[in-house]
Amino acid sequence: MNSNLLYVLIAVVVVWALVFATGLWLTRRYNPAGERKAKTRSWLRFWAVCGALTLAILLFLHFLKSKKSADMGNPFFTEWTTPFGVPPFEDIRPEHFKPAFEEGMKQQRAEIDAIVADAAAPTFANVIEAYDRSGELYGVVGRVFGALTSAETNDALEAVKSEMSPLQSAHSDAIALNEGLFAKIKAVYDARLTSGLNPAQLRLTERVYQRFVRNGALLSAADKEEMSKINEELSLLSIRFDKNNRDAVNNFSLLIDRRDGTGLPSGVTARAGARAKELGEGEDRLAFNLSKPSWIPFLTYSSREDLRRRLYEAWLGQCAEGSEYDNAQIINDIVRLRTRRAHILGFESFADFQLDDKMARPGLRIPRRHLGSRPRKGDRGAGRNARDETQGTEQRGRRTLFVGLVVLRRKDP
Repeated sequence: MNSNLLYVLIAVVVVWALVFATGLWLTRRYNPAGERKAKTRSWLRFWAVCGALTLAILLFLHFLKSKKSADMGNPFFTEWTTPFGVPPFEDIRPEHFKPAFEEGMKQQRAEIDAIVADAAAPTFANVIEAYDRSGELYGVVGRVFGALTSAETNDALEAVKSEMSPLQSAHSDAIALNEGLFAKIKAVYDARLTSGLNPAQLRLTERVYQRFVRNGALLSAADKEEMSKINEELSLLSIRFDKNNRDAVNNFSLLIDRRDGTGLPSGVTARAGARAKELGEGEDRLAFNLSKPSWIPFLTYSSREDLRRRLYEAWLGQCAEGSEYDNAQIINDIVRLRTRRAHILGFESFADFQLDDKMARPGLRIPRRHLGSRPRKGDRGAGRNARDETQGTEQRGRRTLFVGLVVLRRKDP
């Protein structure tokens, strides 16, 4: 308990006790003997109610003060003075994300409600641009959270991710399936060719409209409800999938004696030695896991083929069917739900859905002016250079594909 609150409570209790004792003494002193018992009971009830109300008010005020203090200490609720507005990662803690996410979603809901409630005729400015600018805080929090969970996650961040992911999915669906908002977006989209939009505004209008359609804005009420359930399930499956991958990477360890680290650079052995110490091993031991900064240098420099094979096969088999962190069923569920989602939207497969807004339509003719001019006589080598570059890329791809086999088959010196 906060020390200041404790002192206030002690002072209130002391004052309350003194007033109560004084009132009780006056009741007994100046009331006839026959009425003292009834008057005393009334006095006790009155002061019990007063005491309870006083305590409740003090606790409520303390709660408000604590919430305000927490908000003031949350970096997401203050202006960043860092160079170039870079997030102050050293000040951001896992407990800051939940209130920041909640406030961000609250602000964006209010912004979306304002767009829908606007009585003015739909225009690019009051619909598309207003929507594009909505959720600024929510976007900032999400980007910082995504960066941390991708590069330096921990159990506390993963707990926040598990708690917030279903809420974020519901928040996104509430916007994507908002009929009032989509009606205004569609009105601007339908008039896009006659409303004097510049190329950037036209592109943004089309992309926003397509985004809503691809998220189910044109579906029936029943299909929208099913889409929301699918999206929530996919968000939870994604969390389980990522957790298994992370646990498989971090919980595997190849422990070797330092003398078996022949060929490894000093920096690699230093990091492996530090990791071994964290696992409670001695100074003469090295530990490697399945993270890229650990296994890639080992496969690159180690002269022990048998150890390279063990680590490479462990990397290949992480989260495989039947392993401790089996992702097979999760993958099957994700594929099933993505396929069902694609079918609801009118596509034959999830691949068709993914490529629909990324690939050119069959029969599309590209105007010659977009293909560039023909090479001049002096530039005939350009085609040859392009072919050489393409062949080089293909060769690099083949080398990457068989890197594991090359590493494993390399002879020991």
